[in-house]
Amino acid sequence: MGTIYKASCPCGFEQFKLLQGRGLDRNAGSLEIFQCEGCHALINGEVDQSVDSLFEPIPCPDCKGTLHRMGGDADQHAWYCPECHEETLTLTIIGLWN
Repeated sequence: MGTIYKASCPCGFEQFKLLQGRGLDRNAGSLEIFQCEGCHALINGEVDQSVDSLFEPIPCPDCKGTLHRMGGDADQHAWYCPECHEETLTLTIIGLWN
């Protein structure tokens, strides 16, 4: 089972359907939420549990900066807003997926 998040910022930025976790297909990797250190884009990406995929840098598809996997409970971290670039972005659980 996985969690669906909504990202929002006081500046008005919103992004829906950020997925984290694993669905019913146990052969597939886990979906994680990544944030770019450069442009602060929020990206969903699949991660298999091999050591290489957990530590190998992943480039941002927008600016080619490095994506950082947030892991754990995404709603417990401080995030940077992709629009205003302030550390005011919050993630809220809006549902579950399987």
